[in-house]
Amino acid sequence: MFKTIIITLTLTIATLLGVSNIANANDCVNNTQDYLKSDKMAAISIIEKTGHITIYVDNYNPVTKGFRNIGEYGWDKTLADEFISLGCVNPVFIPLYAHDGSVKFNADTVNEGLIAFAWRHK
Repeated sequence: MFKTIIITLTLTIATLLGVSNIANANDCVNNTQDYLKSDKMAAISIIEKTGHITIYVDNYNPVTKGFRNIGEYGWDKTLADEFISLGCVNPVFIPLYAHDGSVKFNADTVNEGLIAFAWRHK
C-alpha cells in the first residue's frame, strides 16, 4: 500500500514537471518571438521544449570591421533576467563570431526534436 502511494506520488510529480516545462516553452516562445524576429543582433535564436533559450548574438561591427562586446550592447544579466520573467529558462547569449572570424554556431549539434522555436536572421 505504502509503495503504491509513493509510486503514484512520484509519477504525479514527474507529470506535473513535464507539463510545467511545456508551459515554460510555450510562454517563452509566445512572449519573445516577436522581439527575437525584430532584433537583428539576435542572429540565431533557439528555444527548446524545456523553455531553455540560446541566442547567438551578431557581434561583428561592419563599420569598424571588428568585433563588439555583446555585453556592452545589452546582452547581459539584466536581459537574461527579462527573458526569465517572460517564461524562458536559463537564457544563454553567445557571440556569433569568434575573434578569428569563424562562426561559433554549429547546426550539426542541434537536436531538432528538442526545438520549440528557432529563428535565423538573413
